[in-house]
Amino acid sequence: MAIIKVLVPVLLLAGLLSTTGASQAPDASCTEDDSETSGLLQVSQLAADGKSIAAVGCASGECCAPAGKDPYDPELDADGKCCDGLHKVKSKWWGSQTCNFHCLVCSKAGEDVYRYCGSGCGGCHAGGDALVPCCTGLTQKLVKGRHMCV
Repeated sequence: MAIIKVLVPVLLLAGLLSTTGASQAPDASCTEDDSETSGLLQVSQLAADGKSIAAVGCASGECCAPAGKDPYDPELDADGKCCDGLHKVKSKWWGSQTCNFHCLVCSKAGEDVYRYCGSGCGGCHAGGDALVPCCTGLTQKLVKGRHMCV
C-alpha cells in the first residue's frame, strides 16, 4: 500500500493516471461515481492483475506505450502506439537477437539521429524505423560524417 501512496501522485503529475473517473487501465472497472478514488483503484487493479504500474499509458480507453517500452508488448495493450511525444524505434535491444521496437524520446542537441542503426534491423534511412528524429526546434545537420541534431 505504501508504494501506491507514492506512485499515485507521480502518475497523476505525469498524466498517466486520472481522477476524473474515466478509466485509464484496460481492465479497470471504475465508474464516474468513483471520481475521488478511481486513480487509486486503477493502480490497485493493475497491481492485482500483476501488471507493471510503470506501464500505465491509457487515456480515454486508448492505450500507448511509455518511454523504453515495446509498443507491441501484449501486456501494454498499446496496439503498436507510443505515447505522445515518443517515437517507435526498431533495433536489437539489450543484447536481443531479434529486432523489435521501443518508444523513445526525440534526439536532443548533439545526438546522432542514426545512433541505433547497425543492428541489422533495417530502417537506416530518412524516415526509417531505426531513426530517432530531432526534437522540435532542432534540425539535422551532417557533422564529421554523423547526422547530428543542432
